[in-house]
Amino acid sequence: MKLLLILLIFLSCKPQGPEAKWIYGAWYEKLDGGEIDFRKGGKVTWFGKEGTFSFEKNKTTFCVPRCKDGELHIKVGGTTFRTDYDVNKGKSRPASWTMSFENMVEMSKVHTIQGKKTRGLFLSSTRENGGPYKPDGVSRFDNGLFKYNNMTSGGIVNGKLVAGIWWGSNGLALYEKSSGKWKDIAPTGKLDSIGSLFYGRKVIINNFLTGNKFSLDTGKTWKKLPPITDLIGGKIGVNPVLLDKVAFQLEADLVEDDGDWSKPRSFRLYSIDLSKSKPKWKKVYDFPNDFNTNNYLLSLYTSEEVGDIYVFANPYKTDGPLDRAESRMFRSQDKGSTFEEIGLPELSHIGQVKASDKGIMVVGWKREEGKNKYALGQFNTETVSWNKIPLAQDIYTWYPYGESVLIYDWGRGLKRLNEDGSLTDFYQLKGIKENNFQSTSMNILGKEIYLGSLTIFKVK
Repeated sequence: MKLLLILLIFLSCKPQGPEAKWIYGAWYEKLDGGEIDFRKGGKVTWFGKEGTFSFEKNKTTFCVPRCKDGELHIKVGGTTFRTDYDVNKGKSRPASWTMSFENMVEMSKVHTIQGKKTRGLFLSSTRENGGPYKPDGVSRFDNGLFKYNNMTSGGIVNGKLVAGIWWGSNGLALYEKSSGKWKDIAPTGKLDSIGSLFYGRKVIINNFLTGNKFSLDTGKTWKKLPPITDLIGGKIGVNPVLLDKVAFQLEADLVEDDGDWSKPRSFRLYSIDLSKSKPKWKKVYDFPNDFNTNNYLLSLYTSEEVGDIYVFANPYKTDGPLDRAESRMFRSQDKGSTFEEIGLPELSHIGQVKASDKGIMVVGWKREEGKNKYALGQFNTETVSWNKIPLAQDIYTWYPYGESVLIYDWGRGLKRLNEDGSLTDFYQLKGIKENNFQSTSMNILGKEIYLGSLTIFKVK
């Protein structure tokens, strides 16, 4: 009997974790606002509700790089929130605290807080840096999503806004104008998940390890996308460009295991018509023999606005100095059946390429007097001509915006590139605060601009 009593007492006692004194006091949620107040004695005010908390022993046995000192258990209204913590010995109270919710087996757990689902909280130790958070010149654009979000990619598919959404893992969502809300449109099934996303005007492709799928009805239904390896073998993944309901992919000859990668390999263009009941990949074009991996790397692009396919051949390996070899451009107006070479606008090397309303835009350079002279070229498919804008330096994050170009000035906003190469302010980032969820990001789809900072905002 005594042994049973001792055992019951032992089981009822929870192993206590070390006290983290820096937790005591008020914390302010950074996005929507609201206060959490931890007080000595294990009492907490949790967004207006009273509850309790305790420091518990960390039960995790293996962590990289190391295990946290303990687990904080917060109980409010029948719900238990668990998050790990460090004692922070000898350090002052941190300005920010990322609270990550876990379940009993240290797996990420979703809770609903302030009407939104979340896997954690981003907190400030001062009211000044707490929420509600709203940068200048924007409106909140995350109705229907998790509390914290970022738009990782996007497209206008069948006239509707579709975006890859990151909220701790990848998702796919459709914005419904009628309700003003985002709707989850990820493929369903036990092994389905979101991988690399490709958007066309009529197609979405989800390239994932367990299988590729495509949708022609903006995510209502999904079908299996046959792997291109069905036609050409090997272990090649799907990395397509889209033109209407046809996907195109460029591949070189395969190299067998233990084969010689230095030998020339021919490039070919393949396509698959996704409107067919049983779509299959087929070869549509053999590139000439002078395109091989000893000379060039080929890259593939489309402009759905004008119906063109573009191939750029960039110098890869030559017998002479690299600056003697020059990039080349080819254009197809008949879905890859034939190609014609288009001269580049005094640019010997091409970097980034993006589709525009009238064709395509490129950023490239030419070596002059020992220095790279950069420029942006705008190709007009109707006039088969280039407009060249000088650049003071290479640009990395830029977007076609109608007939002009917007450049993201990191942490400051967007600048418009003028015809003479000068820059003028287009949208200034004001009211942006440092956050520990993501770096500030911009997405431009058509004429709509989206800001990512803790969540998604739309620039007015």
